[in-house]
Amino acid sequence: MKITLTNWERFWLVIMVGSGTAPTIGQFRLGNKALDKLELTDEEKAEVGWEAFPDRQQIGWQREKDWELEFKDDVWAIVKGYVKTFQRKPQDRRFEVLYDKILEE
Repeated sequence: MKITLTNWERFWLVIMVGSGTAPTIGQFRLGNKALDKLELTDEEKAEVGWEAFPDRQQIGWQREKDWELEFKDDVWAIVKGYVKTFQRKPQDRRFEVLYDKILEE
């Protein structure tokens, strides 16, 4: 599965996948593989000017970028499952767009 995600989308997918629970070790491992793909590497963070503020309650980036990511089907299924069950979705149009993008794939 190939998908293009923005910095913001990657950031929120990390939160969604990272906050999920897995009923089996196999699903837990697939979730970790998803996080490995979704989290920005140090090089990617440098590329977009990523910064975490000292209180660690806020993050930001200076440049937006679209990232082409590829997931194995079983890993992508886990991502979709976590997105479907995510409970703390703020009222923001960007979430609706992200949900549509992920769940339609």
